Amino acid sequence: MSDEKTYWRLNRDVKLSVLLGPFRILMPVIGYAVLYPLLLKYSSLKVVGVWSLISSLVAVTSIGDIGFSQLLTRDAIDRRVTSEALWLDYYTASRFYLLLIGFLSVCVLFLSIAFDSYLATNETAVPLALIIVMVVVSAGLQLINKLDSAILAAKHDYYTVQYVGILAQFFLFIPAILGVVGGIPLEGLACGTLLSSAFSWYFVRRRLPGVFPEFASRIAPAWSETLRHTRVQMIRGRHFYAITLAVLIRLPLTRVVVGGSAGLEGIAIFDIAMRVTQSIRDVVASGLGVLFPAFNKLFRDADVDKLVHLARRSSMALIAIGGLSLTGFALLADWFYELWLGDVPAFLVVTSLVLAGWQLIALLNVPFWFILLASEEERMASISIWCHTILILLAAPLAYKLQASVDQVAMYWAVSSLLTQALIYYHVQRKQKIFWRIAGGLFPPALLVFTSFGFVFSSLTTYSGEPLGAYIVVTLMLQFALSIFVVSVLFTKRNRWLPLLGLPSSST
Repeated sequence: MSDEKTYWRLNRDVKLSVLLGPFRILMPVIGYAVLYPLLLKYSSLKVVGVWSLISSLVAVTSIGDIGFSQLLTRDAIDRRVTSEALWLDYYTASRFYLLLIGFLSVCVLFLSIAFDSYLATNETAVPLALIIVMVVVSAGLQLINKLDSAILAAKHDYYTVQYVGILAQFFLFIPAILGVVGGIPLEGLACGTLLSSAFSWYFVRRRLPGVFPEFASRIAPAWSETLRHTRVQMIRGRHFYAITLAVLIRLPLTRVVVGGSAGLEGIAIFDIAMRVTQSIRDVVASGLGVLFPAFNKLFRDADVDKLVHLARRSSMALIAIGGLSLTGFALLADWFYELWLGDVPAFLVVTSLVLAGWQLIALLNVPFWFILLASEEERMASISIWCHTILILLAAPLAYKLQASVDQVAMYWAVSSLLTQALIYYHVQRKQKIFWRIAGGLFPPALLVFTSFGFVFSSLTTYSGEPLGAYIVVTLMLQFALSIFVVSVLFTKRNRWLPLLGLPSSST
């Protein structure tokens, strides 16, 4: 494939993935908004709690991805990696997952009597162990699907993963809703989880030969060879795994800190605030996972100029769209929670404002984070996120002694995360010498300044309960105007304005 056609595919993949990304987040939000009221109406809060515990097995099982999928994306782009080496990695990971899921399923069956004793017999029409095994198998399919998706991402076809993920939500929620209405909620939820996982795995797998012809003629290595190779793969993926563990540990650890100082009510407030603000961030950034394979390709081709242009466009889009979204939330947080919850718990609004500020900071990281991973600096990425996790751990005794409120813990979370951001920016500049090329110039800093002021002023207005002052209105108008201008230039054909943003007029 010519370089021109490859770059066309790369640009198309980025645009379509970014467009489809928000729908992949919004679909489950809408689905659960319909499902949970039905669960409470036709079953009980107990069933919701049981399903929450069972469904958490999917997250726990995802730990089995010891950097395998990220390595596969990177290796599938690297011309130095042979097909034999690529398929050895692929089969090593997939067979490791099969063994893991088989082991977990056997454990569930052996412990089924103990599990069943915790659930009244009239809650399910089938043994609870069967429902758990269905969820475990679903988690295994999702792990293998990540490998197939990693290869599609490397071949600049990640948008296929996005729209398959959107369609899979129908296979999740339709059986779940039918099961709830039909009086078998846990069975319906388990069937929906299994069907959606199988649907995603099947259609992503079918797409592979179309974009990667070598997939159809691959030769499976011997089991003994893949078992021997497992240790090699784990060593290669250890820093990716460290990142996964840090992300997995950080939030539960923060809940422990909040619980020790502000009690169970504090944990509930922190969780609500984090989930709401995280949802806004996810909708904005959900499609940008495509930057990892895109940056990988550009690093492999030593095309730093295209990489800088793509990262710069992404950064400005994130500041503009993320800034408008989070500033709007900061202005309307009181109204939103009153409409949603009625009786708004103390500290919920201020905690949400603090975490919304952190989400805005984290959005700015996205392109630079993927630059670290794509340039094989995952060790530095791991160190940066573990710094934040360790700082949270060190805060536990002090927060307990001072009986810190939930908003104070949230403030500590946000401020301590600045070390992570600084390390990411520092390593991108030190190793690649491109941080200032991406973040510098006139327009990006100006957009960031007005966005920051708009968010801070909006947060202070909501916190104080005072009406909007004239200077706040002017600031918000300037933020809105600049953000809309950036979005219109980046996502339309107004190429003559691109040089103002520090981009060539031919940039696509």
